[in-house]
Amino acid sequence: MRVQRAAGNRAAVQVATTSRRPAEAANPLGRTAAYDRRIQRQAIPAEADTTSSEGEKPAAYVPTEDDKKEFKLLPRNIKNAKGEAIGTVEEYVEYRHSYFGSAEAYETAKTTADAEFDKMKKSVWSKIGQKESKAAKRVLYRWLRKAYIDAGLADPVSVIKSGMTADLKKKLGEVKKKHADLKTGGFVARPKKLKGYKLGTVSEHGTGNAVDVTPQSRNPHFNNKEWKFILKFTSKTVDRSAKRWKKDPADVWRDIHDLNDAYVTELKVKVDAVKAERKKAGKPEDEPAAYRSVLKGQRTLIETAQKYGISHGFFDLDENLVVDFGKAGFTWGATFTNSVDLHHFEV
Repeated sequence: MRVQRAAGNRAAVQVATTSRRPAEAANPLGRTAAYDRRIQRQAIPAEADTTSSEGEKPAAYVPTEDDKKEFKLLPRNIKNAKGEAIGTVEEYVEYRHSYFGSAEAYETAKTTADAEFDKMKKSVWSKIGQKESKAAKRVLYRWLRKAYIDAGLADPVSVIKSGMTADLKKKLGEVKKKHADLKTGGFVARPKKLKGYKLGTVSEHGTGNAVDVTPQSRNPHFNNKEWKFILKFTSKTVDRSAKRWKKDPADVWRDIHDLNDAYVTELKVKVDAVKAERKKAGKPEDEPAAYRSVLKGQRTLIETAQKYGISHGFFDLDENLVVDFGKAGFTWGATFTNSVDLHHFEV
């Protein structure tokens, strides 16, 4: 009787277990369900995507041959609108689709932009970009067209045709009355630049609202990191605020002029010290090698020294010229917060 009760209990337990874990009960090979689950986990790589068909992730976009050709057409050192470098075709395509909205949206924008570009006369499309080929300018216009529209300029072709705005023409005329020998760069339909085009933007030069005093290399465009190097190198600070510029342009000019003088003085001292060390070591007193050593990879400053000598420094705009730009209602690029553009003036 006890045996029957025990058998019955075992049967009851077996029934209960079966109802809770049917996979472990039905095993014709005599394996445990836990063993089967362990084998199954080993068969599926940890990184495998087991998402169901209803929730599958979309496949990553793979750049096409056309994408690769497009990327190669663009100038080197391209960046996104934030100034972050775009170094590969994959990064380019990812940013392009993000900026335009999607791959499909880009194709639509591309079709419209290319149709407009192909109707332009050379006198118009040649204003796009700088020294790029016509094919590269065609690609640039796709980016510029959207940037113009995003900036509130609904007819980009008309903007490029007209060039300088009436406001800029009038104010620049006021400055040139006092400075007849002034040379400036005119309209260029291009993205903003910071050691390369920032795709997804349009420069004030492209809207006809800005000029550069030429040659630009005498008064360079520095990024903030380069400008901080100059301040640290000279142990100086400069208030470049727009508020100060509007109140007294001469004060801003004077501080940058004095900063340049301090830079030249310090550079000469350090270059002479390096040259003396080289002479003591029996090496040639090579000035370019000396200032490259002192400037520690500061490419813009090194290039300026190579072109104009270390006595030039980085700044030589005339005080009266800068002040007259201010009086005419221009904003000086030296007052920008995201960079220091010494040759740039805009309305």
